[in-house]
Amino acid sequence: NSCAILKLGIMYETGQGVRQDDRLAFKHYERAAVGNDPVAQYILGLHYRLGSLGLKRDNQQAKRFISKSAQAGVPPAQRVLGLMYAQQLISSSDNGQANNTRRKNYRIALGWFRRAASHGGVRALGLVGFCFEHGYGVPADHRAAFSYYRKAAANKGHRTALYSLGLYYINGLEGITRNIPRARECFNQAAQKGLTCAMTALATLYRNAYMSNELPERKTESQCELAVQWYQRAALLGDATAQRELGLLHGAGLGVPKKPSCRI
Repeated sequence: NSCAILKLGIMYETGQGVRQDDRLAFKHYERAAVGNDPVAQYILGLHYRLGSLGLKRDNQQAKRFISKSAQAGVPPAQRVLGLMYAQQLISSSDNGQANNTRRKNYRIALGWFRRAASHGGVRALGLVGFCFEHGYGVPADHRAAFSYYRKAAANKGHRTALYSLGLYYINGLEGITRNIPRARECFNQAAQKGLTCAMTALATLYRNAYMSNELPERKTESQCELAVQWYQRAALLGDATAQRELGLLHGAGLGVPKKPSCRI
């Protein structure tokens, strides 16, 4: 049956119990997908999307299989299909009028994100929030965006959603109460999960607290040290803002030994 064929495809792709073979993996995935196995359809479509298993990238073939899987109710397929529409990799129509097509693609993308989010997927919840925040496929609504980000953050602590929540707590848009301690908490959780922009944002909060006492900490020196530590972590991961701010702190001698001026 298609389920057994799918398992063979996974075995050949990963080399579990058999010699790894992309060609045989593709053959079994295709057989299972043609047999209407929705998971096989998603996996095969994803390989077409990524150009893996020796396949040439083909967004139309990816759309063909992922759409079938999404219609069958597979949440990851629904999310990926939505992303393909949002990224304009596939289109709702083949005929012209780029602006209208783009807007329609965003509406379709949001519809798929919502369907995936209805199953509780944290990535899909975050994507729905992103659409509401930036007005993709729907009028911008910061309250709705905040609500979806909060759901995503509460469910396994989605790091991007936590970062977005932190920004809302800093800016206090549309009736969302400005709350610096909550922003710091969100940034800290996202930073602990490895999100570099959250590391930089957290470092900036500590730096601002040191400079203005905006956060009611007792030891301002520890605030500055924490700012440097988080800037350093983000800078090592390639964050340009963190690298610049760390250089400014070094130059000012804040939290680090001040570099002596070079005299000729």
